[in-house]
Amino acid sequence: MLKKLYRILLTINSLAVFVIIYIIKEKKQLPIEYFKSAYISYLIYFILIILFSAICLKIAKFLPDEIITGGIKQVESANGSYLPSYLGYFL
Repeated sequence: MLKKLYRILLTINSLAVFVIIYIIKEKKQLPIEYFKSAYISYLIYFILIILFSAICLKIAKFLPDEIITGGIKQVESANGSYLPSYLGYFL
């Protein structure tokens, strides 16, 4: 149960970063009169992402340790076919 919740929170956290980037790109501000400054709105967006990431890290402490069964049969270097996939995640 906790593992599923953690995976959902990680998914939301990763998608929230893209949403915040889109909001900042579109220059959207918080609709509250006190936060009419764009810089304050962007700072609040950034703080929300940091807090949500911290919550995910705190929850990770309560997850059980995973044990790989079956042993390791062979270790080999990754070939070039994985590189575009990994670069796609970061870019």
